[in-house]
Amino acid sequence: MAPTYRAQLQTLIATRAAGTALALELRKKNRSRVALLSRHLSEAARIVGTIASQQAEIAAIKAYDARVQKAGDLQRRIQNEVSRLSRTVG
Repeated sequence: MAPTYRAQLQTLIATRAAGTALALELRKKNRSRVALLSRHLSEAARIVGTIASQQAEIAAIKAYDARVQKAGDLQRRIQNEVSRLSRTVG
């Protein structure tokens, strides 16, 4: 699930940066940029819900499904070989 992790990490980094910028702005006497920075904070928190991150999560799920399929195929091949050997030996 590395793509999901990367998307979540990106969200945390962006949220931290936006939160830090907003906190610094709130400490100033001139707070004209508070609304803008507040909006940036809200937008940063929504990064995980973007189409790109959803596509990354879908890709991770498909990769996992492919690994499960390969494991199932290998299990069937092993079972077939065990059956073949038991018929050969006796």
